[in-house]
Amino acid sequence: MEIFKGPLSPRVIEALGFRFALLTTALRWGYSRIIVEGDALQIVQALNGSRSFIDCDTIILDCLQIALNFSSCLFSHVKRGGNKGNGLMSWRGDFLQWLLTLALDDVRASGSSSMS
Repeated sequence: MEIFKGPLSPRVIEALGFRFALLTTALRWGYSRIIVEGDALQIVQALNGSRSFIDCDTIILDCLQIALNFSSCLFSHVKRGGNKGNGLMSWRGDFLQWLLTLALDDVRASGSSSMS
């Protein structure tokens, strides 16, 4: 656990969240292929190279350096309403039932009745 003193902008806090996900979760658990999702669009854009923010560029660069340790590392934006996870989601081996449940939940949440 890291403790930071002083006022931090929401953007810096979100960037630290991505760094935490990479370091504490994926890297330490030995994953090689990851997708890191978050609802902070500006941070995802910065991680994907399309934006830059002076207040969190160092953290972004740190995240990108850590990402080099994975054979595949993608940063993905999800809308806040779709960001219902309670932290970490991970799986090993057969995850099809988990994926099917998630997809059906998304369809139901969108109000679509094309899948039953």
